Amino acid sequence: MQLFDHSSVGMTPTVYGEVLAKRVEHTEAEFQAAGVTYRKYNTKVNPLQNTPLFTIDVSYKRLASFIALYDARGIAAAANQLGVTRSAIYSSIRQIEELLEISLFERDPGGLTPTSYCHVLARHVKLAFAQFRYAIDDIANVKDMTCGKIVIGTLPYTRTILTPRAINHLIKKPVPGYFKSGRFLWHAGNTTEKWRN
Repeated sequence: MQLFDHSSVGMTPTVYGEVLAKRVEHTEAEFQAAGVTYRKYNTKVNPLQNTPLFTIDVSYKRLASFIALYDARGIAAAANQLGVTRSAIYSSIRQIEELLEISLFERDPGGLTPTSYCHVLARHVKLAFAQFRYAIDDIANVKDMTCGKIVIGTLPYTRTILTPRAINHLIKKPVPGYFKSGRFLWHAGNTTEKWRN
């Protein structure tokens, strides 16, 4: 799957690249929202751009360990769920807590109890993970469509009137199953018209 097309004018995202970029934006928004709430729990916080958790610089493995522990409420159960060692879970949680400079879990006789901010962070991380699952579904849906590039050669006197009309007619009345979605870039002299659906 190609995410970018290379051309003489640079790199432009493919349909797959656009789909993935939209989901990444939603993922970033979830982490930023978690960061905004975090300021209420840690007033001594450095700027959020210096906190790797809110710039998505924390590995998936650490975040998955956090979610597993949040759901299981016990290190052994979380380790079993992910198929890793207890020390791996413990290490991941400790590193996240060190980044945040706050505790995420409190020990009690029944196991581990999430702190108030832990609930907030877990919700946003779960929503961020969901965005990546949705991206996989979106890309699978796009793959069912026919994608390609059409190059049209025209004479100088047809490219300003006749060719744009023909393309507009195709866009307005597409052949069923062949022109569901796409991008169109039309060059006519110094003018460029773009169409997106």
